[in-house]
Amino acid sequence: MGINVQTERNDRSVVGVPLLDIDGKVARALAKAWTDDQKLYPIASSIDPYGDTLLNYLLTSLLLADIAQLKSEHPEDEAILESISDLGEYVVQRPAERLFLAFIGD
Repeated sequence: MGINVQTERNDRSVVGVPLLDIDGKVARALAKAWTDDQKLYPIASSIDPYGDTLLNYLLTSLLLADIAQLKSEHPEDEAILESISDLGEYVVQRPAERLFLAFIGD
């Protein structure tokens, strides 16, 4: 199972370079939000591993807090979580562009 992460416009066109989850690292890191107390990660635990999840800049900013918490509790996933954070920061810093952070599950 893999979850690709990318930034998208309203028309679902991709902006920039997507994070392709070829080796399953994204899915494994996010799965910790599903298996730990989901109240700790309200946005990360809502990402659908089997479908598409789109987050606007407001929800993406909340996701960044979840990712920061995951990084502190699971340092072995820091590199992949930082890559997701980088894409999320791009969305949050450009609210006027109406971008989305998209998680594309299997």
